[in-house]
Amino acid sequence: MRVLGLIPARANSERLPGKHLLDCAGKPLIEWTIEAATAAKMLSRVVNSTDCHEIINRYNRYAVRRAESLGGPHVPTIAVARYVVRNLEDLYDAVCILQPTSPLRTADDIDECIGRLLLNPWADSVISYSVSGSQYTLTTNGAIYLVRTEVLAGRSLMGRNWLPYIMPASHAVDIDTAEDLAHAEILLSHRTE
Repeated sequence: MRVLGLIPARANSERLPGKHLLDCAGKPLIEWTIEAATAAKMLSRVVNSTDCHEIINRYNRYAVRRAESLGGPHVPTIAVARYVVRNLEDLYDAVCILQPTSPLRTADDIDECIGRLLLNPWADSVISYSVSGSQYTLTTNGAIYLVRTEVLAGRSLMGRNWLPYIMPASHAVDIDTAEDLAHAEILLSHRTE
């Protein structure tokens, strides 16, 4: 199975400006995701879809410039994925979307999701979840959306038949605010000690 690792990173963030390049435990936030993706054994290729010139210059090995029409805050990720897959020369069986705002997700998390999709040919996707609250509620955490390429023709990244991947809470931090960033830095500093 050929799986494309796709890191979507648009230039402008409304709540935390320039967040993809903010320092997080000693390196730019996006770099944590690039490192996890390139360390994953089951990804065939890793690309970063962006309209940020600084990201393109700094990570040009992975950068795929996105169309201007895909740069706004309300553009759905599925539209970005559809555009990238359509404009690459190679064909892929699945796309693994890795938001750069989840720096604690690991290469093992990525490979585990791909392994689950391989073992379940009926499944359209594998989505990362976290357990939260005293009622043990499952909620999507945005860290991993692994979808078969044909699912991109629809409206949802989940498809009709999806499998959950339950991530450890310590891997599922999603950075949206300065407080989230500070929390992630604490967790990452313990991981690298």
